[in-house]
Amino acid sequence: RSFLRLFASICRMRSADTPNSAAKSCSVSESFSRSQRASMMRRLRSLPTIGSRSSGQRMPQRISAVILDVTSEADVEALAAALPDRLDAVVNNAGIAVAGPVETLTPADWRKQLDVNVVGQFAVTAALLPKLRASGGRVVFISSVNGQLSTPMLGAYAASKFALTGLTEGLWLDLEGSNIHCAAVHVGPIDTEIWDQPGNDPAAYAGPLEPPSLVADAIVEAIEGDRFERYAPDLGAIVEW
Repeated sequence: RSFLRLFASICRMRSADTPNSAAKSCSVSESFSRSQRASMMRRLRSLPTIGSRSSGQRMPQRISAVILDVTSEADVEALAAALPDRLDAVVNNAGIAVAGPVETLTPADWRKQLDVNVVGQFAVTAALLPKLRASGGRVVFISSVNGQLSTPMLGAYAASKFALTGLTEGLWLDLEGSNIHCAAVHVGPIDTEIWDQPGNDPAAYAGPLEPPSLVADAIVEAIEGDRFERYAPDLGAIVEW
């Protein structure tokens, strides 16, 4: 749980580094120069331990940061070797939102949206399935309420999250009877810098925001439990309606 709360803090930092896209990931979902990657790694290593923001404590030595561009075949191919021999869980959280009316988006816009939010998730998971089989591990995909219903100006994003939900369910069915469990966490509006970054279009949503720790708790539950889907916050009734 402490690591996942640190994960929520990293997500805040990550979203602040991408002013031209609505990114929410501690994996890199865009191309970065060598100097930018080095700078991000330094920031990851200097993040305060969750619950000790004022204590000056830093990331424990048992936590290692790996910069990963989920759209880079080279990064994905090198990922397994950069991780420990035993891997108990993979949380697929990389994502961007390409906003705009569906009819105005170009094929390149759609490819960018799906490459990060769907293809990148599949690539990372496929690369790490051998490690997860060895440990009997878990796969968690961070989807969205928009993976259940679409909203104006976010048709491409919603389509990617619908596809991610389908990917999760397909993998869940294919892995039935194996020692690997997978689950989806459908996230609602969370209080990160994604909403007010310079260069982003004004958000259409102006309602209440939930703390990142809510998502961290849902991820812990998804890793430890057997349910296929969870909502953070619990918006299941709204989606079903």
